[in-house]
Amino acid sequence: MKETVSKKAILNLASIAGLTLGAVSSAHLLITENISAWIPSTAVVSILNMLLWIAKFLGCIYLMRYFMLKLTREYEQVNNLHTMRLGVWAASFSALVYATVSLADLMFIKPDSLDEAYNMAMSLYSNNLDSNTLKAMEEVRGSLPMITFFSNLIYCIIYGVLLSAILSRGIPRMDPFAAFRKHIETEHIEDQEAVVEDADDADEEEVDEQ
Repeated sequence: MKETVSKKAILNLASIAGLTLGAVSSAHLLITENISAWIPSTAVVSILNMLLWIAKFLGCIYLMRYFMLKLTREYEQVNNLHTMRLGVWAASFSALVYATVSLADLMFIKPDSLDEAYNMAMSLYSNNLDSNTLKAMEEVRGSLPMITFFSNLIYCIIYGVLLSAILSRGIPRMDPFAAFRKHIETEHIEDQEAVVEDADDADEEEVDEQ
């Protein structure tokens, strides 16, 4: 017999889902930023990056749906609110994993990538900026890794919550006429009980007359 769904069960499954989703997104990040070093053709790299992004996008949707369905299969009394909670927690765990990996990538694996991006941006736009803006940007430069971390974290959580809200509406599938049928069945049972009571009363009256 299956266990009744609980907050602990949702959190346990959400942690597994979050780690899986975070691993997929992190793998996509690391592969796409290094693929140009493995393949010299720019056109091929562009095509592969697009295909990998589509695979990650569809794969994350599939995995989120898979874990929601897994919750409904393994536990009793699961409703749409439970699958929504699972998705939100999974998205939060996944966002934390991905944001942490991206931060580690910027600080330890490719520490020069932010400097290169910053210098490229400055070479393009510095002529259009005043001295105060340039000074402010220089001060923010040292905080770019943490800004990137929180940007990734917030973005992934928002995307995950929206995806969870969409998927959970149909998992589990709810019968729109279930409440109506239950009402009819309840009335039918009450009518049958009333008939039985009337029959018992009639029998008692016949016994009393005899």
